Amino acid sequence: MYENINAPRARARTIGSRTWFGILGPLTVTIAGRPVRLGGSRAQATLAALLLSGGQIVPIDRLIDQVWGDEPPASGRNQVMIAISTLRKSFRTAGGDPDLIETVGSGYRIRHAELDAHQAEANRERARRSPPAEKAALLRETLGLWRGQVLVGITSPPLRAAAGRWEELRLSVLEDWAEAELALGRHRELVGTLGVAVAEHPLRERIRTQLMLALHRSGRQAEALTVYDRGRTVLAEELGLRPGQSLRDMHAAILRDEPGIRWAGAGRRPAGGPPRVRPAQLPPAVSAFTGRGAELAALDRLLDRQDHRGELPLCVVYGMAGVGKTGLAVTWAHRVADRFPDGHLFAGLRGHDPYAPPLPPEAVLARFLRALGVGSEAVPDGLDERAALFRSLLQNRRVLIVLDDAASATQVRPLLAGSASCCVIVTARSPLGGLVAQDGARCLGLDELSPQEAEELLERMVGAQRTAGERGAARRVGELCDRLPLALRIAGAKLLSRSDWTLSCMSARLENEQSRLDELSHDELEVRKALAQSYRHLPPTARRAFRRLGLLSLPGGFTARTVAALAEVPLPDAETLCENLVDAQLARPHHGDTPEATRYDLPGLVRLFSAERAHEEDDHDTRAAAVARATGRPPVRPEQPRQRETHACRPDPRALSASFPGRPTRHQGARDL
Repeated sequence: MYENINAPRARARTIGSRTWFGILGPLTVTIAGRPVRLGGSRAQATLAALLLSGGQIVPIDRLIDQVWGDEPPASGRNQVMIAISTLRKSFRTAGGDPDLIETVGSGYRIRHAELDAHQAEANRERARRSPPAEKAALLRETLGLWRGQVLVGITSPPLRAAAGRWEELRLSVLEDWAEAELALGRHRELVGTLGVAVAEHPLRERIRTQLMLALHRSGRQAEALTVYDRGRTVLAEELGLRPGQSLRDMHAAILRDEPGIRWAGAGRRPAGGPPRVRPAQLPPAVSAFTGRGAELAALDRLLDRQDHRGELPLCVVYGMAGVGKTGLAVTWAHRVADRFPDGHLFAGLRGHDPYAPPLPPEAVLARFLRALGVGSEAVPDGLDERAALFRSLLQNRRVLIVLDDAASATQVRPLLAGSASCCVIVTARSPLGGLVAQDGARCLGLDELSPQEAEELLERMVGAQRTAGERGAARRVGELCDRLPLALRIAGAKLLSRSDWTLSCMSARLENEQSRLDELSHDELEVRKALAQSYRHLPPTARRAFRRLGLLSLPGGFTARTVAALAEVPLPDAETLCENLVDAQLARPHHGDTPEATRYDLPGLVRLFSAERAHEEDDHDTRAAAVARATGRPPVRPEQPRQRETHACRPDPRALSASFPGRPTRHQGARDL
């Protein structure tokens, strides 16, 4: 299978590198193009373990486990140190830098390793954004980086398991390359390579599907159907499963000889419409994505349903601002991208954009139609005509559609495909009940991350070395950020941009409620701005009730009666206002036995934003009267705000006041009214 489609060209790229490491085959190191003698199996296994760590520090005890597995020798620690010394000597003898392997505490790591596997990953990412011809050439070159089985000759079970990631990458690159070649009409040349791949990986359904298509386009329909039958037998005997949807769809299309799977030829159009273009509009995968295992599994089940009876797989991912809705949708879309061979469409609908109104559905449809190959002059004028053409183009095609930040069901409905072979994921602040009731959408609500997931996200952003000695501070930062991915990413980005800050320093800055929202701002990311978008969309009376809730200390939550007193409305209207806040994801309900017993609370950052709005939009007398009505106590006179604590990593606020006399604080608590 390792036929090195373009090995000479791929290896030629390594010659100019100062130090080049190769794991996609036998372990090799070259310095200025010359091979380095690495020593025996122990030294090679030690180097492999360091390279597979991705630049992270590998403790010596873990190195022992990876080199020898479950039966390490008593002298394992000493042997690892000897192996490190041998490798450094080899680098020095070859004219390289022996300090490429550095000692850090009780472990080691490789600095700035130029690795063939990393080049393969980068090439694949470039290829995803390239047109078919360039994509095919780049992926063909990338396949040439594999010189055989990854780390062949290294037998340690832990290292062999770690090497499996790069074997999986090779198969994914092969599948992407075959897809590009098929798009270019090179099906006859693919049959041999794909036939070998199917024989070596009989459970790999995407490769089998591609082989069936290549055979069918080459006029070998009977052989294509035989490939399907063999795959069905293997899956049943080894896994007890039936073929997946893509494989079954290809089988059915070949039986019917559908025009859509025939090669149309260069410059020709399939009958009945524009050229079949494969859009690939997904944004880049989210960095440091953490947690959400249950939610990803729920989205997987959306595609695996067998009871939809021709219904469109449709899901609304909803939650408060900053909870990570877009991150989840985009991450899942990348994970299942290969299940949608006809393309991926993405649109930001600007449902809560502070600078622009929501995007009209007819504008989104025009973009989608052009992405599907419709010329600008052929795009219909009216919304209904555009929606009808859009559904027609997607009929019997497998396309994934991601609609981000939707404002309403009315905005989304014209953008839905009419074919159950497609899938639509929508993100929104509210569940968009109209899509549930009328269009059969599933709903997936997102809460904040768990404490462990919040800590893991911080660690993945700033590095394990920075968080290792400050676990308590990392956990506290997570709590002060309400464990919201947006807030955590802002905190992590600020830590990355200020190498002298510790997590304890970040925690101390966030402890001050008067400036916490100011701290959670970095470049274009801002928690306050995200919450303001939800606030702006509330009805005026709901805005008044919301901002006054922040004036109260409510450890047990609040009821509709509290809202009625604050907003000066009857109780039935107050119950509606509470639901407005819940729909906007600004309040969380805790249902009781009756509607009157339902209690609500404001998350920490939302409470701070609420009080901030009250102090900026209502005068002192209005605030005092609202609190008096809600608490049954007479209004109090203003007091001087308490002095805030100062921290070594931030200037003393009193010094700022001296520099800027009369500068108001962002907000004060109810006691300061």
